[in-house]
Amino acid sequence: MYAPVAVDSGVVESADALRIDGAATVERLREFLRGRGEVVEREVEFVREQGVRRIVADIPFLAGEIAGSAGVECIGISNFTWNWILEPYLREAGDTDSLSVIEGAYGNMRELWQPGLSQPDSLGVFRRVRQVPAIARKRRLDPKSVRERLGIEHDAYRAVVFVASRGRLGMDTLLRAATGAPEFLFLVAGEVPAGLANVRSVALTRELNFSEVVGASDVVVSKLGYGTVVECMSAGKRLLYPPREGFAEDEVTEREAPRFLNLAPIPLTDYAGGEWRTYVEALLRQPPPREVTNCRGAEVCAEMLAER
Repeated sequence: MYAPVAVDSGVVESADALRIDGAATVERLREFLRGRGEVVEREVEFVREQGVRRIVADIPFLAGEIAGSAGVECIGISNFTWNWILEPYLREAGDTDSLSVIEGAYGNMRELWQPGLSQPDSLGVFRRVRQVPAIARKRRLDPKSVRERLGIEHDAYRAVVFVASRGRLGMDTLLRAATGAPEFLFLVAGEVPAGLANVRSVALTRELNFSEVVGASDVVVSKLGYGTVVECMSAGKRLLYPPREGFAEDEVTEREAPRFLNLAPIPLTDYAGGEWRTYVEALLRQPPPREVTNCRGAEVCAEMLAER
């Protein structure tokens, strides 16, 4: 049974998804907290009606409050928690009350399971913290078959570059990137400039999903989000990323990920200007990472849940 429910307020990002608007994020959180009582009441009723014995959450703090009110166990699974992400903005706004609500709700969770590349502190609110391997989606298709489905000819291009940026990326940026590197094939999940032979639009589906396209690419151009980073690690792909401002998790990733992943930043001016070729070429020349990481976190978590 599935129904969409707003259980956290997230952060307010800029249009290019590279910056956090701290003031707007705090205000949206306050608005969410003012109406949380109704959400908790409704979800507690659902939990009891359906005979739910355990809630598994990634990682809305409200799940802990719902579990506490319903008298059931709650397990959190995430590389970061919202008290850690939001604390700098809440303290700047002088809003320790909202922070206390978040931490109090997390305190109702029985355990937090942390996959690789996770926050190093602000974990004292949890009763127990357990480490699990990194969590990546299991790919079911081999890269060759994915390329065939996408109509990519074998060895027709020097490299396949998957442009997976979530923020708004202008057509002029893609145009300059593609015309400046005709030996690369650019895959884009969305609208693409017309008339360019080395740019393809990819329609992501349940079967031909993000993970499968990453596996069929050589380089991914994307923000430094946890999901993208771990998918690249799991598939052994290279990641070119524009630096973001205000995302605490990026500091952890930039420090820890190079052991397992070939990645490199691209200055924002060159990123927006489509001057990608030099950075992609440098990334392709990097030697393989020193270590291989275990990305079986999903299976490990499932086994741990089954044993409870």
